[in-house]
Amino acid sequence: MADKYANLSTSERVDAAVQLIHENPLLSLRKAATICNIHPSSISRRQRGLSRSKEQASQEQQLLTPAEEAILIKYALKYNDWGLPL
Repeated sequence: MADKYANLSTSERVDAAVQLIHENPLLSLRKAATICNIHPSSISRRQRGLSRSKEQASQEQQLLTPAEEAILIKYALKYNDWGLPL
């Protein structure tokens, strides 16, 4: 089962371990850490809210929301189709 998580980044493995624990309440933190091949303290910190995934941390630093980014891309592509410079 550890092979399933071998190609994931550390942050993704922590998220997977937290998800495993939520899906299986009887699964211990150490067992989930063994399955996902990460340190148990990483799972514990994520569960307690002391650490966040890279996606969550970087999302707060962005100036635009994903919806605003999509609208800008739409207009940029439209302007490109019209032959106008950005």
